[in-house]
Amino acid sequence: MHMIQNYAAHYCATKSLPFTAAVMALDCVSAALKTIVTETISAKSISHLQSNGCRVEADIMKRLKYVTAQADVGGGKRKLDTASRRTKRTRVRRSRVTIARKVNKLGDKIVGLKSSYLATCPFVGLIVDEGNNWSRSCPIYAATISCDWEFRWRIQFLGQADCGGRKDGENIWKLVKEIFVTNGMEHIYHKISSAGTDGASVMRSTTHFRGK
Repeated sequence: MHMIQNYAAHYCATKSLPFTAAVMALDCVSAALKTIVTETISAKSISHLQSNGCRVEADIMKRLKYVTAQADVGGGKRKLDTASRRTKRTRVRRSRVTIARKVNKLGDKIVGLKSSYLATCPFVGLIVDEGNNWSRSCPIYAATISCDWEFRWRIQFLGQADCGGRKDGENIWKLVKEIFVTNGMEHIYHKISSAGTDGASVMRSTTHFRGK
């Protein structure tokens, strides 16, 4: 179970995804396993496999039995005292808080590694983009494109902020700086030697948009 949680957390952290993406992935895994394990795996059947020399198969069945078993969802003693409030969930999709903690911890470590690397780079550029998403908020994204002394180029996502109602050059500049400050990278922000966008109307200077 720990291996499954760690894999989900690592994948989300390396792809800069929210922990809810890992939770959703575990829900999908749980649904897939239910199509395979349609009945409860009995201890007797596992013992039968072992006694007939099928140790590998028995170990596989043990793991399947564990991750697909129904377990109470924790919610504190008071919540569990009321039978009607008790809910069960397969173990593979139970540890949402654990996943969130693992993703946040890995995310902090990755941000630290990015900061250390960028601090040694002589050339750091900025990439800015904005757009609308499914929740109808308006995120602005900031990333760096850097080159070190060995001519290795890296593009690294740093973070995002909501620019809804603040789509002008001055506010975009403030929000981008805020992303760096929030991640403890203000010293990297002052190293930026270039900036680029995809030419969105909000980011270019016209009569209607005071872009940068």
